[in-house]
Amino acid sequence: MSSADDAQTRDAEAGADGTAVLRQLQVACDDLYCTPLDPEAQEQVRDLLLRSTPSLHEHRLRARRIKVACDELHDDPADLDARYTLLSLLGTPA
Repeated sequence: MSSADDAQTRDAEAGADGTAVLRQLQVACDDLYCTPLDPEAQEQVRDLLLRSTPSLHEHRLRARRIKVACDELHDDPADLDARYTLLSLLGTPA
């Protein structure tokens, strides 16, 4: 088998593994959605995310979260969850 064939095989296996992880994440998120306070469901999603998500600098992640919260609050200024989330991100206890 040539090195090009080896690379294609590795890419195909990585794609299959990636698809499997995405499916596992969907199932785990469904479980967490149904029981958001279940520690086992939380741990399952956390574990899958930690294993499958590339690292991101904390300041970029915080900026992204603030933007999402602002967007949600802009769409619905009466959304209490968005308000509490933004207050938390801005360092103000709700």
